[in-house]
Parts: sequence; C-alpha cells; structure tokens
Amino acid sequence: MKIKFKTNTTYRTRSICNYDTIYTWEIVKVSDKSVWLKGSLIDGVKRCKIKSYSDGSGTFVEPLGSYSMSPTIRPDSTRLF
Repeated sequence: MKIKFKTNTTYRTRSICNYDTIYTWEIVKVSDKSVWLKGSLIDGVKRCKIKSYSDGSGTFVEPLGSYSMSPTIRPDSTRLF
C-alpha cells in the first residue's frame, strides 16, 4: 500500500547544500496528480505535480521546481530525519 499526501499536514526536508536549512510546506489540497501547498520560499499557494520514482518505489513533489539540488518531499516526510 502506497502512502499518499494528506491535506493540513506539514512536510519537512533539509537542504542538500546546507544541513541547517530546513524547508517546510503545508499541503492545502490534494488530487490524484497534483498537490497545492504553501510554505518556505513560496508566496501564496502553489500547485505541484506528483511525480513517481522510476523504480516505482514511491512518489515525490518538487515544490521549488526541478533542478540539480532542488528540495523534494515524499508522503512520509512529516518527521524531520
């Protein structure tokens, strides 16, 4: 059973470049293919496409866009590791 994103839940991840930088986003709305979120470095609410890993191991979202060191969140990113 795959874990899915939940509304009104805060997701967190660390920066790849700086361990002390923590990004947080709150999911406002969820559909089968997208999530709407607000939080770190985003003005207002932003829609992001839900993507899948190529090996089928799960899903993720790139809230700040897709680039080499972009932060990503997974449905199990509610705790800080």
